[in-house]
Formats: sequence, C-alpha cells, structure tokens
Amino acid sequence: MGGTTEMEIGDGIYQGEVGDIYFLGSDIPHAIRNTGDEPCMYMAFQWE
Repeated sequence: MGGTTEMEIGDGIYQGEVGDIYFLGSDIPHAIRNTGDEPCMYMAFQWE
C-alpha cells in the first residue's frame, strides 16, 4: 500500500510518505489525513 499523509502536530504541519514515522506525546493536539489519491494505512501506538 502506498499513499501520502499530512500530520498536524501542535502548530506544525508535516508531510509523510510510506515508511515515515510521526512521534509525539499523546497529550499534544494532533490530526492525520490522507493527502494522496490512493488509500493509506497507519498504526498508532500508545504506552505509559
């Protein structure tokens, strides 16, 4: 699967491609969206 994403983390916006990782604390405002024409997949992990 391919695709591209855009991740809003706090006040910043970051572009991502296949294999990229976004790393942030769960208490930071964030949102992710698919910016490509094909489906994309992401996984989210949370630990304490």
